Amino acid sequence: MSAATHRCVWYTFTIPMLFLRRAYKILFLILIQILFSILALAIHSVVFTGRERRMRLLTWGMTLWAKSVSSVLGLKIRTTGRRPEKAGVFIVANHSSYTDITVIGSILPAVFVSKAEVRSWPLFGALAKAGGTIFVNRETPRSTLAAIGEAGEELRAGANVVVFAEGTTDNGNQVDAFMSSFFRIPAEASAPVLPVSLYYSAVDGRPASDMPSNETAWYHMPLFTHFWNLLSKKRVDVLVLFNEIIEPDRAPHDRKALAALAEERVREGFAKLKGMPRK
Repeated sequence: MSAATHRCVWYTFTIPMLFLRRAYKILFLILIQILFSILALAIHSVVFTGRERRMRLLTWGMTLWAKSVSSVLGLKIRTTGRRPEKAGVFIVANHSSYTDITVIGSILPAVFVSKAEVRSWPLFGALAKAGGTIFVNRETPRSTLAAIGEAGEELRAGANVVVFAEGTTDNGNQVDAFMSSFFRIPAEASAPVLPVSLYYSAVDGRPASDMPSNETAWYHMPLFTHFWNLLSKKRVDVLVLFNEIIEPDRAPHDRKALAALAEERVREGFAKLKGMPRK
């Protein structure tokens, strides 16, 4: 078979398959978003439910949503390390993609602190708001302080709170420096800190180490471009490591020192994940 014929056959079969794969994923994602938006609205409308119980119901609903979305997107998540036995934990993780939210959310019920522009994203923004996501504009000190206060209230009320302390997504192959602002939350609430390392190890069977840059990372590109490419993938392998929890009685009281310790553990865990053999 000539090279030209081979290319013709490839285009004939591959392009329609990619279109169908993207189409059914988009359809299921829309259905999931509609279903869980209705569920969130129903939870908010139950007037006799107290604030803490309502938040538990919302985080439970968000966990189901995250599991569903992860399944549709082909995210195959493998966890190592010890998960927290109780809620009320401040969770901090490295951040390479918006899919980090569905990865962590599918494993642990939690309230997320997210950048303000997420609120305007189609479908997802409305659901994130309904699910109790705390939005922050990191460039505005007042917004940051308000988000810190709100997240602290949720943590003291017994909810897990997730913060991506790098402040933005990285390239998927490294961990960037942590910002210390939000570490005021566990320091003031005397809450345990759980450093979590995330690594997207393979895409459709191809190891991330064989790629010039991690294909899953949403990094210096339009959101739609990244999402459209993600929809074409059959399987994305994600490794999650729960590092050793930093207990309040052993944690530095200074937020910068606490941030540095959490960053160190996330970096060490990330290196371990990159070196793990594939299964």
